[in-house]
Amino acid sequence: MQTIEKNRTVNVGADKVLAVLTDPVLEVERNKRVNEAVDCEYKEVEENDEQLIYELHCTEYARGIKGINKSKTEVNIYKYTWNLKEKFAKWEYHLSSWKNKVKVNGTVNLKDNGDSTDIINKINISIGIPLVGKKIEKMIKKEISDSWHLYDEYIDDKLGK
Repeated sequence: MQTIEKNRTVNVGADKVLAVLTDPVLEVERNKRVNEAVDCEYKEVEENDEQLIYELHCTEYARGIKGINKSKTEVNIYKYTWNLKEKFAKWEYHLSSWKNKVKVNGTVNLKDNGDSTDIINKINISIGIPLVGKKIEKMIKKEISDSWHLYDEYIDDKLGK
């Protein structure tokens, strides 16, 4: 398994950061702009004072052992479970074509510092394919790390920075 941890501080309170990260319109837009989804649909599963659970059904270019295949698409699902009081989320990414062989999940933790917020992201990548799984994990880790600045730039834009 490969793990990516990204920590950064933004000069905005945690409530505003949480509002941006959980806004349905912005989540769809983020997946299109940052993750290059062809299309994306937000589906709320549950919301109450303590938690928010939603799914993003994203049409994305198919992914194979050799990388992205732009000749076909598939619908993949991101599922987020936010603890709204703790400002903490767990998420899972389900690739329709790879079923249980590919496991991608992570957490988002917002640490409130008053006028600033630490955004602590963790991503776990596990590919259960004999012989090549570890190599693919490293390729995916590099791809995510190399494009992380797009996520940061998008969040900064929506926070008004």
